Amino acid sequence: MRFSDVSTVPGLADRLLEPLATRLGKAQLPTLRRLGAILGWIWFHLVPIRRRTLLCNLALTGIAVGKPARRLAYKSLTHLCTTALETIWLGQGQPACAASLLPIEHLERYEAAAQLGKGVIAVTAHLGNFDLLACSQAAQGIPLAIVSRDLGRGAVSRLWMSSRRRFGLTIFEHGKHSRQVLAWLRAGKVLGLTVDQRQAPNRAGVLVPLLGVPAWTGTSAARLALRTGACLLPVSTHRHNDGTHTATVHPPLEPREGETVESLTARINDVLSEWIAKTPEQWLWIHRRWS
Repeated sequence: MRFSDVSTVPGLADRLLEPLATRLGKAQLPTLRRLGAILGWIWFHLVPIRRRTLLCNLALTGIAVGKPARRLAYKSLTHLCTTALETIWLGQGQPACAASLLPIEHLERYEAAAQLGKGVIAVTAHLGNFDLLACSQAAQGIPLAIVSRDLGRGAVSRLWMSSRRRFGLTIFEHGKHSRQVLAWLRAGKVLGLTVDQRQAPNRAGVLVPLLGVPAWTGTSAARLALRTGACLLPVSTHRHNDGTHTATVHPPLEPREGETVESLTARINDVLSEWIAKTPEQWLWIHRRWS
């Protein structure tokens, strides 16, 4: 059962989620982080949904096996729970609050890319609090759109999407609105793409390494960059030990002479692999990335 599956239980999410979100919105961040640790412990020890997938992914990539893998798995689930609570809390507050929660290193790299006027493709991963990254930048007036999968018509999806839009995010549904995406970039705006999930070969996925293991990977970022000339800019976010966050704008990935969609996608995965290896406990290991 996934987090979004609660929305398939008729009426349950509507009765529970909105009052819960209201209460969480009144809590202090340290309280949410303690609650996230409790929920992570419950998830790992008592309701082991996707625990096997998580441990298999860690072993497959050589990140960790045995007891170290179990410790890392617990930390990963704690991080996911804490991130979910922070995201709900953020959606209940004022948009201006988001920017203060996420200082950005090397913002000048984004500013230089934006000045080129060809649009910016900000590629990131499900690492750190990736929703905070998008919401905080949109709240500051950056013309930012994201491509997001639809979670369905339930309360979880409504709460998540409405809170994102409150910060000024434009949302294009995954697999649709291709013309609008092209027009958005050609207008010199910013498109945020999370590029670390599995993309099947029948949906234009290519097989390139991620953490040293071949993985079917989406090519949207590479295709758009090569087609439009937009700057391909990796942006990561990570959580510090004290619970605070920092985002980093990395050097742009400029297409090389004779660059192909596959080779550029492989270079993107190389960057993601470096990020994940540095803070593996903050990545979405529960995703069936290599299956």
